[in-house]
Amino acid sequence: MAIWDTVEDGDRRICAACGTAVRSYQFRLYPPESSMFERCVGLAWCSGCRIYFSAMVHISRTRVLAYALGSLPEDESVRLRRSEAKLVGVSSFVIDPADEDRGTDLGAVILDEILPHKDGCSHEIACWDGTLTLVCRDLQATWTETTCSSES
Repeated sequence: MAIWDTVEDGDRRICAACGTAVRSYQFRLYPPESSMFERCVGLAWCSGCRIYFSAMVHISRTRVLAYALGSLPEDESVRLRRSEAKLVGVSSFVIDPADEDRGTDLGAVILDEILPHKDGCSHEIACWDGTLTLVCRDLQATWTETTCSSES
């Protein structure tokens, strides 16, 4: 998978491949009372190349984020919030809490193992209180033969 390259252009970033302005947006996943409130999702994209990138980002508790979907009717807002899954091609999403009373709160992430899958890759995300498995096409994972240096 190629790395997407951007360059600074004054107070903005542009796509190195096509020169289109890179758009970005951050949103919070957790309520203010959560210890995970500062763990947010950051999105960036180039409309010219149709490249999309998302990552977990840290945003200070004191920073107020604009809610771009706030003026939309609730059903439209929900539909658009689900669109990220379509962009990265999510084909499977399973939450497996260690304790059924926890719901979807799995606690802190301790490991994200990326494995090959026929639909792209699977992210097996281990948390303190359960696991999350996500199959998507955000990248292609393959196994590569290697030799362990301690056995050479």
